[in-house]
Amino acid sequence: MHYFVLTLEGKEGYFEIPIHHHLLIQAALYDLLEDDFARFLHDRGFQFGKRSFKLFVFSRLIGKFDLLKREGKIRFIGPTHLYVSSPLDEFNDAIMNAILRDDGLRLGQTFLQIKNIEYRKWDMPEGESFLVRTMSPITVYSTLFKADGRKYTHYYHPREKDFSELIRSNLLKKYLLLHGEAPEDSRLQVDPVGEVKEHILMYKGTVIKAYGGTFRLTGSRELMQIAFEAGISVKNSQGFGFIEPILERR
Repeated sequence: MHYFVLTLEGKEGYFEIPIHHHLLIQAALYDLLEDDFARFLHDRGFQFGKRSFKLFVFSRLIGKFDLLKREGKIRFIGPTHLYVSSPLDEFNDAIMNAILRDDGLRLGQTFLQIKNIEYRKWDMPEGESFLVRTMSPITVYSTLFKADGRKYTHYYHPREKDFSELIRSNLLKKYLLLHGEAPEDSRLQVDPVGEVKEHILMYKGTVIKAYGGTFRLTGSRELMQIAFEAGISVKNSQGFGFIEPILERR
């Protein structure tokens, strides 16, 4: 697995952005891509039935911050990190070239300098069970119907029985898109370890419920590789489902 860590900084040593800023980060990453590729991912993406996959994922912003609830903003102080990952070479090349071009990242009206881009690579050791931490929360859902026929969205808690299977099904679709065939091993179990934290976030006026914490992945190494590089769960390109391995002592 591989991913990038972008070190960002405001011109004054700090910057302020809205509390709910996933859309701003998504737009800033699209701006780093070549126009045609960015338009393809944004407008169409990789189609699997009625679903569209963008095949990139990013973390929450990680750094020292103050929450300005009255203003509806968050102030990040000093260097702030953004994790970004994709199995797509064209996407990864664009991220690497951003620092060579001395590009910054514009989050709405806020311009951030990209002080550094670190490329991290991690080779999965032998085995079929790994601990991971969420660098952005995991969300999976189903569209269900009420007794009167109205639709509603049910977001699954990590301890609900369908949570793991929905993640496995999503990763299998991503694998098929990338490789054109099913993996030899399509097993995957996702189990929370300890307490999980609920996150309520807004994206384009829609409330999204997601969960962060530590999880154990067990099963197919092929599907786990996709989970690391393209994101686990759904809405990856909106900033959900970035996971990082926790190295365990054997």
